[in-house]
Amino acid sequence: MSTSVQRIFAAAVIQWLNTHSGDATVAELITELESEIGAAVVAPGKKVVKKKKKKKDPNAPKNGKSAYLCFCGATRPQLKEAGVTGKDIMVKLGVMWNEPTLDKGPYNEMAAADKVRYAAEMAAYVAPVEGNI
Repeated sequence: MSTSVQRIFAAAVIQWLNTHSGDATVAELITELESEIGAAVVAPGKKVVKKKKKKKDPNAPKNGKSAYLCFCGATRPQLKEAGVTGKDIMVKLGVMWNEPTLDKGPYNEMAAADKVRYAAEMAAYVAPVEGNI
């Protein structure tokens, strides 16, 4: 970081500390500052401890598909039969989806039905106790 940027940052921190100090401890001020800027404030030479990612329950219901994913699922086999492979399939699907002549009504209905399915499965789903995943 350049010296001018460091000075600007230091001035901003000092201004922030002056407006937020009161009876708070340094740790409380740092926590509040971190929450405001959305990043960790770490002293030089110290490592940032990353939060562990919450494990996803493999038995949880899958999210509902969007209309685009329903379109891709219905159209991809036709493109494979036509000999289109790999990345070209996705490019072609994107171009086809953005064509103004494409009737998206059936795919929107499929997506709405899948959204209803997901809501029903989530209503019946009981999440496991933390640590039993």
